[in-house]
This record gives sequence, C-alpha cells and structure tokens, in this order.
Amino acid sequence: MGNVQNTFGLNNFKTIKENSKSVEFKHIVSEEVVYLLPNREITIVLNPKTVEGKENLE
Repeated sequence: MGNVQNTFGLNNFKTIKENSKSVEFKHIVSEEVVYLLPNREITIVLNPKTVEGKENLE
C-alpha cells in the first residue's frame, strides 16, 4: 500500500486517515476526498456528485 500512497502524494493528495480497512486522501487544491479500500484488488471510491455527468469517470 506504501507505493500507492506515494503515488497519491506525488499527485497533490494528502493522507487524512488510515486504518486497516481504508486510507482517506484529500486533494490539496480541489479538496476532493478519495478513499482506497485494499481488498484483493485496490478499490477507489469517489463522491457520486463528482462522477455525475462525467463520462470518463462513469
């Protein structure tokens, strides 16, 4: 998970909360919050309002 966190850090995200089930990041500029859920594969969760109407995110 460390490499993924470094990648987010390089892309202007700050780690807000971290526990065994998820990591919460906040973008420094837009203040968008992203959650990473490390299951068998890493799942990225975005706010539904961010995704609505953006075809490249659906």
